[in-house]
Amino acid sequence: MLDALNKKAKVEQIPRAVHLAVRHGMQVIGTFMLGNPNETDEDIRKTQRLARSLPLHAVGFSLTTAFPGTALWDAAKARGRVPERLDWTLFDFDHVPVRVS
Repeated sequence: MLDALNKKAKVEQIPRAVHLAVRHGMQVIGTFMLGNPNETDEDIRKTQRLARSLPLHAVGFSLTTAFPGTALWDAAKARGRVPERLDWTLFDFDHVPVRVS
């Protein structure tokens, strides 16, 4: 999913980074996106296992939403997923104004 979303990090880097940060006294909050395009049930289970395996101080899960100016937005728009009239107040952590999958 990281590659599909054009993230620069690799899954293999995450545990090391989290453990290093915790070892140096930092509080680490994990934020995970679910509902990515082409994401399978097994992908979601892998994300859950990763989150549980890390020494996180807090964790948050959110549903993926597209934001203007991103490739995800362009893909959602091409699929007819972007409503003509958007309520911009819904672009926050609690809502999914543009579903991508």
